[in-house]
Amino acid sequence: MKALLSLKDSHANMRAWLYTVARNSYFNYRKKDAHASSTEEIEETLSDKNAEAQLNRILDEERSIMLQRAMRKLEQRYREVLTLQYFCGMSQREISLIMKTSPENIRVLAHRARQQLKKELEEMGYDI
Repeated sequence: MKALLSLKDSHANMRAWLYTVARNSYFNYRKKDAHASSTEEIEETLSDKNAEAQLNRILDEERSIMLQRAMRKLEQRYREVLTLQYFCGMSQREISLIMKTSPENIRVLAHRARQQLKKELEEMGYDI
């Protein structure tokens, strides 16, 4: 609602603008929620009846945690390019508009980011 109420009619790239608003809102949320504990999530996971589903969920969560840790080790611009490209499904052109650089530079950044992420994951013992 906050984003829609402040949107100007003349704004050309609504998707990029909404991403920017969402990103800033996320950063604000993370600052406020920095001390939150995940014990409730662990207890909820352990109370499930289906052991195989529980094991698969735990493994998926561990993979996700490893990916998040590896992503945090990347430079901010590498993290942002990978997030926009793979998690938000944006094109290199759209990312270049957000990051105010050329699509070619985004292509190079994405390549370097993937290489760095692979290196970080291998160092953490993740089998790629």
